[in-house]
Amino acid sequence: MASTVADILSLIQYRVPAQGDYYHLINQSIRLIAKRLYVFNSGILKSDLSLSFPGPETYAAATISFDATTSPNTIKDSANGFVSGGLTANSIITTSSTTNPGPFTPTTVAVGTLTLLASDSVTTEAAGTSVTITEVNDYANLPSDFWGLSTGPEDDIWIDGRQWILTPLTSRLGALLYPGSGQPVYYEIRGTKFYVYPGASEAMTIKGVYFVKPTAVTATSSAIPFNEEFDDVIADYTVAAFKETPLATLQGMLYDAVD
Repeated sequence: MASTVADILSLIQYRVPAQGDYYHLINQSIRLIAKRLYVFNSGILKSDLSLSFPGPETYAAATISFDATTSPNTIKDSANGFVSGGLTANSIITTSSTTNPGPFTPTTVAVGTLTLLASDSVTTEAAGTSVTITEVNDYANLPSDFWGLSTGPEDDIWIDGRQWILTPLTSRLGALLYPGSGQPVYYEIRGTKFYVYPGASEAMTIKGVYFVKPTAVTATSSAIPFNEEFDDVIADYTVAAFKETPLATLQGMLYDAVD
């Protein structure tokens, strides 16, 4: 079982006063260690990347409405055609509605209701005009803890179930050469989105390896990352930082520990 903030506090008891801003200092040390591990391409920070791309499917009907009064917001279809229309949960969608163009992400798909992410917001709009819903097939949202792709020579990006490795997009020409839909050849990361060129012509999963951004600790029960390998240095850093040790010395402590 992973160590917790309580274990770090146990290591530093009697070395510092009983009260102090220890969460801030522990988080500071965790982030500095993580950055050092990132530079060394350490497997301690790595996790499997799995991104789903739909066909894509489209569904059009004059019975589609948007409801901002529900929590989370929803898109509804009185004709109950969402499932038979091929829409899938957790795929990114856009719509032909000028009021609610999207993009949205339905976390669940029922025959008559798309329940959206809590962060998605629609404007209430009644049915009556034909609306087309289209699943996005050229990008997917990266995990919320994404901190960059792994840089190891063995850490390729590939299409699951196929002998096909994707190549990083090196110029805009590559994207221009592969418009529309097909089997992706190139990939690109822009902000929090993972783009492929061309867009996926059928449902597929793209896999790889990525660095996980450490979660900030906020309570004594919060888990400390790194499989207990750096608990001692986190404790020593916290004590030294509390005693106002110069920043260069603090960083040196961590660099010596993470080599």
